Amino acid sequence: MSQQPALTFLVVDDDAIFHFLMMKLLERLGIPAHSVRTALSGREALDLMVEARLTGKAYPDFIMLDLNMPMMGGFAFLEACHKLPERLPQQVKIIIISSSLDKRDRDRALHLGASHYLIKPVTETDLEAILRSSESK
Repeated sequence: MSQQPALTFLVVDDDAIFHFLMMKLLERLGIPAHSVRTALSGREALDLMVEARLTGKAYPDFIMLDLNMPMMGGFAFLEACHKLPERLPQQVKIIIISSSLDKRDRDRALHLGASHYLIKPVTETDLEAILRSSESK
């Protein structure tokens, strides 16, 4: 019986402590550290997406995206993804992880292609539910 490849993640947030916490949460859910990449801005994440396309590397299965970051925030990243010559495949799930409780932010993010919207602090239960729902699709 062949084993399924591990899910891959890109955590996009300007806070390195948040990167560390997300890696620990994902680790507790069985995601190995080598399956998680990080970016400090939407710009850096977009560069990683372009690099993946140009080099034939796989896109991450999940992009965990903060909305409020310097240089390029989450909304600008989502908008830029729509302008890529080759759009992100549908199987790439974008999870917004934000401190914003504003319904307009949630609605806009979902309209721009995010599959989930979580409020910080994120719990293991939150992530487990998303991973479980993605497995069944």
